[in-house]
Amino acid sequence: MMAVGLGREDAESYLAKLTKGKVVVACVNSPSSATVSGDQAAMAELEQLLAEEKVFARALNVRVAYHSHHMNAVAGEYRAALPTTLGTKRRFTDGVLYASPATGGRIADASAMGREHWIRNLLQPVEFLGALRNICLDPSTGGKQVDMLVEVGPHGTLAG
Repeated sequence: MMAVGLGREDAESYLAKLTKGKVVVACVNSPSSATVSGDQAAMAELEQLLAEEKVFARALNVRVAYHSHHMNAVAGEYRAALPTTLGTKRRFTDGVLYASPATGGRIADASAMGREHWIRNLLQPVEFLGALRNICLDPSTGGKQVDMLVEVGPHGTLAG
């Protein structure tokens, strides 16, 4: 995986040029920052291409190509490991706004976060920018202002 100084569309235009395998946008971090993930040879090809064009690129210290086609191999096992009770709760705690990085949108009903929601989170890009915009900038929040953001995850991948 690699952090790049490109928005989604610009990153995808570089990915279309690759010839040594498949790389996908794994996370949309901001309008000018994305994380890409994929085949090692194609990642090296992309890193060289970006260096030649003086575009920021930094490899992340991870051993797995998260949020890419490489996760298909574990999706079935992951689904089986997830509790069947996921998504059975109907509401979030009053006053808490939740935006899902799996969809980029707000989720008002916890039942939308069943097993398939988490499988999608494993296999598809993290829509961090969309989730952040939806939670912080959406005027339909009923006048609530965000004064704290909490990101929950298993490890500090973004620390590099």
